[in-house]
Amino acid sequence: MEEITDRTSSINALYQDEPGDGYNVTNLEFSKKNQPNQNSKDVIFHFPAILKETPHRESILRICPTADSNFMLMGQDGLISFWSSNLMFVKSRSLFVQEKSRKVKWIADFILINQYNKFLIGTCDREIRMYELSNFEPYCQIIGLQSVPLRLDYSSTGNNECVIVYGDDQGCVNILLMSMMGESLRNWTKGPIVDGIPSITIEKLASPGLISYIRWKAHNDWVTEIKYIRSINKVISSCNEETTALVVGCVIGTKSSQQKMKEIQDAVHNMGRHVQTGKNVLQRRLSCDEAIFLISKGAKTFDFCKEKNLLVTGGLDRIIRMWNPNFPGRPIGRLAGHNSPIVFLSIAAGDSRIFSISVDKIIKVWDIEDQTCLITVKPKDSQINGDLATCYHSQELKALYIATDSLAQLLLQSRKELNIGVSHKKPILCCQYNKLMRQVVTCCEGSDIKVWDLNTGQLVFEFTRAHGDAAITCMTFDADERRLITGGRDGCVKKWDYQSGQCIQTLRQAGEKTEEISDCIYAEIYKNGFIISVGWDKKINVFPDIQGDLYDTQYPSHHWADDATQKNGHKDDILSVVLCAPNLLATSSYDGEIIIWNFTSGLIFCRLHSPISALPQELSGENLTVNKLLCIRSRTSCAKTSATVIASGPRGHIHFWNIFHGGKLLARFLCSSYKATVSSMSISEDSAMLYAADQHGYIYIFHILHYTLHGPETDPPKTLTRWRAHECSITSIALVEEHQLLLTSSMDCSVKLWNIKGEHLGIFGQSKSWNIHSLKSEKHQEALVKQVPPESRQSLQSDTRTNKKVKNRAEDAQSLFEVKYQEVAKELEQLDSFVKMRLREHKQKHIEKQQIYGKLTAYQSLHCHELADISVNIHKPDPAAELNDLFDII
Repeated sequence: MEEITDRTSSINALYQDEPGDGYNVTNLEFSKKNQPNQNSKDVIFHFPAILKETPHRESILRICPTADSNFMLMGQDGLISFWSSNLMFVKSRSLFVQEKSRKVKWIADFILINQYNKFLIGTCDREIRMYELSNFEPYCQIIGLQSVPLRLDYSSTGNNECVIVYGDDQGCVNILLMSMMGESLRNWTKGPIVDGIPSITIEKLASPGLISYIRWKAHNDWVTEIKYIRSINKVISSCNEETTALVVGCVIGTKSSQQKMKEIQDAVHNMGRHVQTGKNVLQRRLSCDEAIFLISKGAKTFDFCKEKNLLVTGGLDRIIRMWNPNFPGRPIGRLAGHNSPIVFLSIAAGDSRIFSISVDKIIKVWDIEDQTCLITVKPKDSQINGDLATCYHSQELKALYIATDSLAQLLLQSRKELNIGVSHKKPILCCQYNKLMRQVVTCCEGSDIKVWDLNTGQLVFEFTRAHGDAAITCMTFDADERRLITGGRDGCVKKWDYQSGQCIQTLRQAGEKTEEISDCIYAEIYKNGFIISVGWDKKINVFPDIQGDLYDTQYPSHHWADDATQKNGHKDDILSVVLCAPNLLATSSYDGEIIIWNFTSGLIFCRLHSPISALPQELSGENLTVNKLLCIRSRTSCAKTSATVIASGPRGHIHFWNIFHGGKLLARFLCSSYKATVSSMSISEDSAMLYAADQHGYIYIFHILHYTLHGPETDPPKTLTRWRAHECSITSIALVEEHQLLLTSSMDCSVKLWNIKGEHLGIFGQSKSWNIHSLKSEKHQEALVKQVPPESRQSLQSDTRTNKKVKNRAEDAQSLFEVKYQEVAKELEQLDSFVKMRLREHKQKHIEKQQIYGKLTAYQSLHCHELADISVNIHKPDPAAELNDLFDII
């Protein structure tokens, strides 16, 4: 208690004279053992963070989500990189090309305009440039700005309407109101060419009815953060100077007669004073058009939530302040605990939490209602090193992305859900079901393989470091399902006796350098077995499955003619491979190309390209990744007219392809309403159900039995159900056909079991085991009750109560029978013990006799028995009488 009192008094003494602060510090963060029990609100991260090296050499400016659920990063030198939501590197590109007509710029900030497939950058040469997101070519630029645009923001306000705001080094808020965005952009490209880019000056930018340019002097120091809030139609900006630390102001100033009169009066009052004239005069909003928040040492960052009507600020004084945006006089709460300046804040309204990050890379999660710290993450736990550059919080993915010298991802999950159990300590990349052994096999980033019992959900055994330190990215079984085949980031494919954990053979890529394996399959072609792997080497590696092969290492038998030199094969990383019986093989790559191969000849059968050109222009530059391919095996007889290959891309669309006659697209539909990338797919044995999963953790089930069976389809197939299975990206799904169940693995380190209706049955690794049959019956009974109409549920409930009474009576009778049985068994046990005791006594007497009389002979050792006293009438035989028999005479 003394330590707590001293800490509180010292902080109160330090901040009690701050301007604008009326509350003392009351919410301090202590160790977990000093906090009350708040299990319902506790949170936890998956440690350590997922870390990836980036190609950036300069500080990263911002992490922006793209329309295809990826992330775009940009450094101060103009180097751009793209990453998937599960932190897989996609591609990188330098924005400035070293040419005579193109100058290298130093970038202050950038922002995406996903609506028009473009992005803006603000340079230190007082320019704002717009680039195409599809090819990174410059579109136009605004030159001749009065100041350096330090922070940018963009928001769509309606159909073909938007707002672009930026804060500069003079403390001004600059606003561009655009009512006809498409037409305005076309007009900008007609300007004079400067540095090889169509240009327009800020003076000529404003166009009546199209564009309005407004500039307000809001701060006494440069702007550290700026946001346009569409829900309240106001601009919020911050700086590091305390008298104008945070300003919430309107976009367009009021123009009533009273305000005009006040402006005239102010002008008359200042007639005798020295006033600046000309274009250097900076206009301020009227007091009624803005709210100024006074904060000691200013504000480096802030966030606003309309749902909670909450504004939070943080800065150099290490205090998080909670404000009502309508009352700037004093904060409604203060959260202390950081030991260095706060540089990032984010409000999660759904969870009622505040995320904060300081310069020393300490992360804290706060509860809004209780104003208490729920968890503190130190760099030692997260293993995030280097200077902090920028951060981003994804509420959809429940993850924090932090850019330092590397890029880190911290996955967040509620402690209540984690108490149920996790399957692995690190993110799980694949899972499979073995029908023969009725077991589930899972692999993770930590190169661990675990085998689970499907009937109970408990771990059977595991073996670690299967591929050394490299993650296991894919796996499959052989035809008999007696061997496990895994592929890893070390470029190796291994065959395992997964019941004993013994590695049978290692399959390596040809050459000294090996690349990551993306997918592998086991194929039987003309009664011969093959293991086929694909990956980042852009080649198809075929390994014959030779029974009894004594070599520990095997290399590909040969490379196909069209694939060997890569002149005709894939130009980008191959992500998926599937066998299309009898002898065709389909592969997909990162650039969206699908190639159908003739396995026998090694030649290309056909190429499949998604008609991206048919999409709207703003969508043409999206990610083209095809993560998964499936083959509809039941359509072999009608393969020339129906779709037989299903592709999970690009851009969240599922494609149905006919691979004959040069390849033809028969159907395409959007799987995810969030336009998320489809990460995995599976199809039922009868080809009636298609199961798809996306990077937001959603599962979709479609009925495709007759879909594209007789030709093209314009409408999507019937969606049977949809639910969110995980809070993170789903990495793989597997079917348990005999029980109508579904397995899902995710980056949240869990493998979950579901029925096809989307009902959760359990997590492999949870503390409480299950019985698969009882789980199915319980869910079936619950479903039957839900299907009963409301008017019939009362009678059903009465029948249920009657059944319960009968069940109780039966249980009582059974318990009574068990009691009687126990009593009879006890009596029999007592009788048995009595008989054994008499036998022991008789044996003892016999031994005593031996000791008294010595050793008895065989005759003497005979037992004596009493003779029965039987009185018998003795009849004397009469031979004469016996001769009276008539038959004797004959």
